[in-house]
Amino acid sequence: MKPLWEGAISFGLILIPVRLYKATDEQKPGFHLVREKDLCPITYTRVCKYTGEEVPYSEIARGYQYQQGTQVILHDEDFRQAKDLNIHAAEPLSQKEIDIAIMLIEQLSSPFKPSDYSDTYKQEIERMIDEKIKTGKVSSIEKAQHQRQAEVIDLLEKLKSSLEEAKKKNAS
Repeated sequence: MKPLWEGAISFGLILIPVRLYKATDEQKPGFHLVREKDLCPITYTRVCKYTGEEVPYSEIARGYQYQQGTQVILHDEDFRQAKDLNIHAAEPLSQKEIDIAIMLIEQLSSPFKPSDYSDTYKQEIERMIDEKIKTGKVSSIEKAQHQRQAEVIDLLEKLKSSLEEAKKKNAS
């Protein structure tokens, strides 16, 4: 893992190398890009997987699949409502203490207490999803609606016609 910051703390002739690493992993619900009106999955090329047609950004939403064929649609305003990170520290922090060097020294001088920090963003998103499920604000659609009829090619007929054309060319 690549450190976020590298440096050193010096006490006279003693030099202590320091590396700052990310201490947490992001744990967000997995979303898929879907066209809102019919839940058609969208690839990064913004093409509907079922029909092959390109989908404009205006028709793309984030869908959370909680059952096969059923998704909860979340919009940008839903994500704006979710709270990011609430920090509950024992003592209020001044703006000056936010400087990374001071934070680094504080972390080295006192043990890090994870219980002082809580990530409410994930819980808020999951609460929104559960609320939409309970209130019936979900979207379902049959996969068969999207799938195009596959063009059936009779290879034997194609081969026969190809041979007949070749015979005609050779005869002339």
